[in-house]
Amino acid sequence: MRRYNKQQQISASFGKDMRIIIKDLYLDNMMSSIEIVDYIKQNTQIDITARSIQRLLKGMGITRSVKNAFNNAIKRNRVHWQYKELKYKRIRLSSKLRYKILKRDNFKCVLCGNTAKTNILEVDHIIPISKGGSSDDDNLRTSCNACNKGKQYNEDCKK
Repeated sequence: MRRYNKQQQISASFGKDMRIIIKDLYLDNMMSSIEIVDYIKQNTQIDITARSIQRLLKGMGITRSVKNAFNNAIKRNRVHWQYKELKYKRIRLSSKLRYKILKRDNFKCVLCGNTAKTNILEVDHIIPISKGGSSDDDNLRTSCNACNKGKQYNEDCKK
């Protein structure tokens, strides 16, 4: 009596080569190796491992990109994905408001007195938006790039 290996038994059950069956299930039906194992078990009562499916696919040079695998997992509800909502809504300062603040502060840094001729001037939030500040005139001031960066470092050290 002749013994058949699992690959031959699966091929005989489906009427075509097992490698073609697995390739079709993996690429056309977008099944994972675990789903292919379940499909074969359901239709043939033959136990194989997901790792053997993965080895077979790798041997045939068939792989999915990480992006495709992740998107497939989302479609099949194996992974739940949603974008994070921003903690703070940041509204861009309009050019008009920016100019108004610069003009109010005489186009000088209120911290060190640098002008636009010597440094880049920025409109800075006194109380950062992340700490509950707003983009109102009272919470905005003109500062040079160096002072604005230095302010960030000093505030971080005070925590």
